[in-house]
Amino acid sequence: MKFQTVQAFDKHLSQAFPGHPSPVYLIVSPFDYERKRLMEQAAAAFPYPLQKPANFTLVLELLETRSFFGTALLFFDGVDKLKKGELEALTKYLERPSPFAYLILGSGKSCEALYQAGKKELVLLDLTQEKPWEREKRLLAWQVSESRKNQKNLGPEAANYLLQSVGPDRAFLEQELNKLFCYVGARPEITVKDIQAIGSSDRTETVWQIAEALVWRGIRIPDEFAADFGLIAQVRYHLQVGAELSEGSSSLAKSYMVEKCAPIAERRGFSYYRRALLALFELELHLKNQTLEPLIYWDRLYYDLTAAAQPSR
Repeated sequence: MKFQTVQAFDKHLSQAFPGHPSPVYLIVSPFDYERKRLMEQAAAAFPYPLQKPANFTLVLELLETRSFFGTALLFFDGVDKLKKGELEALTKYLERPSPFAYLILGSGKSCEALYQAGKKELVLLDLTQEKPWEREKRLLAWQVSESRKNQKNLGPEAANYLLQSVGPDRAFLEQELNKLFCYVGARPEITVKDIQAIGSSDRTETVWQIAEALVWRGIRIPDEFAADFGLIAQVRYHLQVGAELSEGSSSLAKSYMVEKCAPIAERRGFSYYRRALLALFELELHLKNQTLEPLIYWDRLYYDLTAAAQPSR
């Protein structure tokens, strides 16, 4: 059984338990923290203690040995990193899963071949085709749901403001929500003003620094920021500043940037920034369609920017 939305997967879990759980669940998502949270969510549906073997060899040993403590519930993240022999062993296991064990698996990449081999016994949640706006919508709903669990009301405006401030990163969102729950105390409503009052500016500042480093110093972005749509806006701002500075204007630039960046912008010329902005627009379209990994498009932009860095007017 295969699902491509968390909502459908959640519905399956609610209907399958407690009477009809599958022996193997596989969660596929390119976002490490979020994937592990979803794996933990699946594991929480079982009434058995969770075990997290350090490697796949131990997983296989535990699957082959009946536990003295009853039914085993095993957790392993990293299917996409298994060696050929380990993957073959897992595929063989899926043909006849253990009757005294349940397996929760995670992968950062699609495992379609594995699913096809074991689909009679395996339930798959595959989020690799989830569009950025679909993920944002899901995270918005998740924020509201988490707030309700804590007897708090997070309205649409506040939820959207928090997502835009922090970015589509579940780890950061969890952190900020927990701070908000403490901050508002007994008050049931979380407002935009509350978010502004306690909101961490660390990530916003980091995204600014990454964009600045890419545009002005030709430094490649870190892998973990490739799916952050906030980075596009920051890179666009720096490119627009560069275009303006290249023609002797500075209305968009912060005061410290004029002295620091104007010589670079003048040397590169206006046509460089025009081409760079068009390349960024193309990157944004690709990310919205998400036919490939986000980092591939950012790497392409990086090479476009560095290759075109010669002065041109």
